[in-house]
Amino acid sequence: MEGRIALGPGLRPETLFAAGIVLAATFLLPAAYYGWQGNLIVHREWILSLSRSTPPLLASQDNVSLLGFFTKWTGQAGLSTFLYGVSLGLLAAFILILVARGSAVKQGGRLEACLLLLLIPLTSPLGWDYTFLAASPALVLILSHWKEYPPAARWLLAVDLGIISLSLYDILGRTLYAKFMSLSTITLCFSVFLFYLGNLRFKRLA
Repeated sequence: MEGRIALGPGLRPETLFAAGIVLAATFLLPAAYYGWQGNLIVHREWILSLSRSTPPLLASQDNVSLLGFFTKWTGQAGLSTFLYGVSLGLLAAFILILVARGSAVKQGGRLEACLLLLLIPLTSPLGWDYTFLAASPALVLILSHWKEYPPAARWLLAVDLGIISLSLYDILGRTLYAKFMSLSTITLCFSVFLFYLGNLRFKRLA
């Protein structure tokens, strides 16, 4: 629209404004029930509760987050947190690049929405296997462009989806399933979707 101020390709002030309003509302609205002091106490209790309950769950076999992945593979809390922070920074840069590349793509917001939903279980410290249902829109978008990928990429995707589909307790059994989840294999499988979404955006297909 003529006269619109843009902060960057594909990034508009109203988007940032809406995000700021939502963030502010999530912090302030509980005060309507608890009062201002009560709201602050509730937030402090949430932080305290999470700081106590989260660390023991990071190495759980069912934790599919990136932080859980690094915790299980390194066994070192400090190194895991560092690698997690680096990966979050890289993902943030990845998102900004894709948003910038999508400025000329019609209905480019669909890919960005799929990407953000996919990242929820990966970036949340306590992402569980069932939360990968949020990646369903990303998978639908990727499969809708199946023919756009080269043969090697299609084979890789087929193998990746095969592993995901067969990673069931009833199929693998207790021992193999526990080993499969303890290696965070499912985290790697869903992370592959990031490559395919990025490929679509760089080709400006979505």
